[in-house]
Amino acid sequence: MRPLMIAMAMSWVFAASASAAPLVVWMEPRIPEGRALVRADRWVGEGEHYAHADLALLPAAATAEDERGLEALRRSMTEAKARWDQFDVELDIAVELEARIAAVTLLRDARDRELLAAARLLQGAAVANAFSPGGFAEAEEAVSFRSDLAGVRLVRPWVMARALEPERVYDPSAVMGSALYERFEASMKRIDSLPRGGLDLTGVPVGAQVWVDGEPLQGVQAQVSLAAGQHYVHVVRDGQISGRSVLEVQPGLSTALPLSVSDVQLEDAHHLVMDGNTAGLSSSVKGGLEALMAAHDGPVFVAAEEDGKVVVLPFARGAQLLRAKPLTLVSVGEMGAGVVASDIFDDSDGVAVAPGAHGGLGVELGIYQLALAGGMDVAFTPGQTVSHANGALTDNVTMSVLPQPWGGVGAYVLRPTGDRATLVALATLGWSYPAFISYGGRVSLGIPMEGEDTWFRITAGATAADKATAEWRDDPSGAYTDVSMRNLFVRVGLETRIF
Repeated sequence: MRPLMIAMAMSWVFAASASAAPLVVWMEPRIPEGRALVRADRWVGEGEHYAHADLALLPAAATAEDERGLEALRRSMTEAKARWDQFDVELDIAVELEARIAAVTLLRDARDRELLAAARLLQGAAVANAFSPGGFAEAEEAVSFRSDLAGVRLVRPWVMARALEPERVYDPSAVMGSALYERFEASMKRIDSLPRGGLDLTGVPVGAQVWVDGEPLQGVQAQVSLAAGQHYVHVVRDGQISGRSVLEVQPGLSTALPLSVSDVQLEDAHHLVMDGNTAGLSSSVKGGLEALMAAHDGPVFVAAEEDGKVVVLPFARGAQLLRAKPLTLVSVGEMGAGVVASDIFDDSDGVAVAPGAHGGLGVELGIYQLALAGGMDVAFTPGQTVSHANGALTDNVTMSVLPQPWGGVGAYVLRPTGDRATLVALATLGWSYPAFISYGGRVSLGIPMEGEDTWFRITAGATAADKATAEWRDDPSGAYTDVSMRNLFVRVGLETRIF
């Protein structure tokens, strides 16, 4: 198999394995460490672990859909300005812009904020043009465009624009010309006179950064002062956007950053899981789990820990706990390349290095982490041969195929259980044709393929023998000398679990 084909196959298998990795969601404030995590991995297979912060502030990365929403808003603004002088179109413009603005849930930077603020200013101008001051205060069609704040009835889009840019100095171009500017200025004075509200950030996990209206907050803050109106908040944790929120901040009041799952709901879920039950999980916890599932292809588990006791329960997508298997038995078949270095080759003058093919068949018996293995390897050296006397000492036997039976003992770093990778390291003792007791070692990585009983396997190993089992005659005069043989090989193949 060519190296490129091997690399492509490995990449595909790694990708398929990663996409189906199990997800364990802990009903705990944070992911446990040490033995709890090891035990969970043993029961579900190695995967990803989430905790309360991931449930409370659901991952919500920026997507192409976000960019399309902003682009649609830009187009609507362009179209609205082109229609501005047509008769009786203002209310239609305001309604269409509202639909486009509602699709925006994330402000990534100042550019996004400026676009949204400009859209709100244009929408407010359309509303103010569509209604007289008296009609705006009373008309049923204007209800969705009014904000009643501190006893004052204001043009809602203008309140939202000011919340996004509280320090901006306006000119008539902000509201499509001078006709509305006096009314706009009066509205701005009323809006600016409103007391500021606040954003309570006590639920934000340690190490996360809060972004408000496309700007990151500096330092750790439990409370942030904000102008009354609508604000776009998200949290960045480990480089990932989480917890998107569009919040309405009221004058003089504090608004808590919304959590999908509260501390109280988490505690209730913790007790349920510790009792071995998932049927009673709250709708908030279930909703959070389903949102996490949308970003993961593998099985989903819930877990909890208390006083050293760990409980892991299947939740969705075919999740099943791996059975505890103290014994495993796998068969192995591999082919690859290697080199044999020895001074017993017929054409050698001293030590010759003979490249060639290398393969093997074997079995591995696992007892928990202990691995006992054995098999038959074969080195094929087409460029070199070995000759020695047959058993009757009458003829020479000439070979370029060198059998190498072996046995070994070692340890599984990753056991062959479930649909996950395997990793084993072995120390070996073998017999290398024609007369060597060889010592060696090998490391094998198994990458899961379809199903949970077959792995694509990569093995690297070496053996060495510094002296033959008997003195080797290589001098016609009858003198005897010590000889050696060394093997180095890399192979790929399959391992299949028998039980």
